[in-house]
Amino acid sequence: MKKIYLFFLLLFLTTYYYGQDIYTSEAPNSHYYSAYNVSFNGNGTLYFTTDGSDPTLNSNSAVNSFNVFIDANKIVKVFIVDNQNTTSQIKTFKYFTGEIPLAKIFFKPPSNWTSSCVMVDMVEPVSINGMIIDANWNLQSTNCEGWLKKETPFYHSNLIFSNCPIAPIGAEYSGIIPAGSLILYDFTNGEISNPPSCLNLGTSELSKVVIVKIYPNPTENFLEINSKIDFVNYSIHTLDGRIINVNQLNGKQIDVSKLSKGNYLLKLSSKNYETAIIQFIKK
Repeated sequence: MKKIYLFFLLLFLTTYYYGQDIYTSEAPNSHYYSAYNVSFNGNGTLYFTTDGSDPTLNSNSAVNSFNVFIDANKIVKVFIVDNQNTTSQIKTFKYFTGEIPLAKIFFKPPSNWTSSCVMVDMVEPVSINGMIIDANWNLQSTNCEGWLKKETPFYHSNLIFSNCPIAPIGAEYSGIIPAGSLILYDFTNGEISNPPSCLNLGTSELSKVVIVKIYPNPTENFLEINSKIDFVNYSIHTLDGRIINVNQLNGKQIDVSKLSKGNYLLKLSSKNYETAIIQFIKK
């Protein structure tokens, strides 16, 4: 009798759990050059939008499944009311199609590096034409004062500059870079906005430069953030990855007065999943 009871209890819990899940035929943040269909499946009534707005009980709905034709970049938001009449949280799915804009990456390594690479850690999309292509790319010479370059397509990505180990540890990080950006990263001076003229960058290209800076660095009490990106959260980590502090960001200033002296990483995050990771010194 106990076994029968446990069986039905397990069946109930399993049905309830899966009733709250939404499954898709393509992973979120997928990309294909040609238009494609994505099916959404769940055990219950699915309420959804395809324009990025939050769905309500008055939105389009379907029982157990529906399809969305991805003929342009789309944000699909879905919630499910399952067989127990329980409403799930809204889930967001992004899908990409068509050409992806190129980002131009320029990097000036320290003089003692014998080679230089950039790890392109793609965030949006996570694949190009169905293939995940996160890779450690060799940078090419520009013949300009030691600067190197790479062009690669993405909408948002983390960049990790290193001296080309297979798994770059302790490398320099840039922030998540928006689509079509121009990145100028000097290992010694960080991100810059005044590149040398020998890079032959036009005014229109320089308008796309992404800058995230913190100052003063080193600091005793506060860090000021200088960026066009509207960051809303931050965390402070030791160089070995241990989290020291996680908090919301109000304004452009962070109090670090209570930190012990040493080197830290500051991670900044925006509502649009843009991230910057910058090293600083607490005096």
